[in-house]
Amino acid sequence: MIRIDQIRLNQDNPRFITDEKFAKLVESVKDFPKMMALRPIVVDKTGTIIGGNIRYRALDHLGYTEIPDEWVKVADELTDDERRRFIIEDNLAFGEWDFDILASEYTEEELTEWGVELQLSGHDFGPIGGPVGDGDGGDDQYIGKDAGSVTNTIRIRILGYDIVLTEEESDLVRKSIDQYVRTNGFTAGYFYHVLRG
Repeated sequence: MIRIDQIRLNQDNPRFITDEKFAKLVESVKDFPKMMALRPIVVDKTGTIIGGNIRYRALDHLGYTEIPDEWVKVADELTDDERRRFIIEDNLAFGEWDFDILASEYTEEELTEWGVELQLSGHDFGPIGGPVGDGDGGDDQYIGKDAGSVTNTIRIRILGYDIVLTEEESDLVRKSIDQYVRTNGFTAGYFYHVLRG
């Protein structure tokens, strides 16, 4: 066992976490501590954390005073440049989610609980706000006011609301987002831009 006070937070850690996400991480560590052995805290030769500062804070928050040896990996072979590089690259998210696989293998509740941000995935993760289609993850059918008018639609979830868009609406939204990204280089602030006109 390792005393938690033998490990030091990196005071220059370039990552932070929101209170909401920290609460989810704390619950994750509490509910699934085996994950700590599979993804240990990494420290340099001085005992300073170079990977896992926020997991360390979660352990401290949960009242741990000692942790199993396998929850900590000592990376004492790194040069100073490699150490600096590791601090950044350990926190990069290189991959992207395959939402088709997520939708077929997991529920929305599981993914949300585990910290996956579904946002504008456009995928059906099962019943959300009522019966809209067959739940196969593909395009659903929407019957408008005129029961005879059936059109292909896309369903997305935004801030807990189940939004159904026609193909035409979906194309307009996609073009609007594409234009915003071409102008700004990112999606942050898109809805504020749309709502403020």
